[in-house]
Amino acid sequence: MENELKRLRLLTRRMTCKDLDGLTFPELLSLKSHLQTALLIVKDQTKKIEQLLKEDDGWMLIRRKDAEDGMGREVSVPCKFSTSSTGERQGDEAPAPPLSQLQLQFERRNAEPMMIEYGRLWLLKERMNGRQLDGMNNAELALLQAKIVHGLQELHEHMYAPTMEKIAKKRRYLLREVPGRS
Repeated sequence: MENELKRLRLLTRRMTCKDLDGLTFPELLSLKSHLQTALLIVKDQTKKIEQLLKEDDGWMLIRRKDAEDGMGREVSVPCKFSTSSTGERQGDEAPAPPLSQLQLQFERRNAEPMMIEYGRLWLLKERMNGRQLDGMNNAELALLQAKIVHGLQELHEHMYAPTMEKIAKKRRYLLREVPGRS
């Protein structure tokens, strides 16, 4: 199980273009083609959902009815001056500093059992491959699409970084040779 988790971690890091070191140029081209295909599948699924929402008049009626009833979600956030559920006032001690996003991810993954992490990584891999998209809403599909587009941008930068460095070096060299410039 642990080896499978390591393999899935590496695979998802490569598919999100966070760990491309060691890949050959043909492998990078293959990954680019794969991500472009997955992006087309996600865009197609998004169009299907948008079409279904346009055709579904009942959904719009339910949404309007909920808005008219004033129904919404409510979140209760404790205030340091409020009383707790037992009726005692909360202490005046300073709140703990907020954790950074990186710290939160680290804490969450440390507390996550291996089977849950395996399931999460497997689902991400499947979705990055354009599969297991049924049941996703527009927002989830938009996030997946953004992740794939970001991965393609990272891949493009990684593939063409040597060329860009060469161009920048040539420009610096040419600027030094221009008379009247220091």
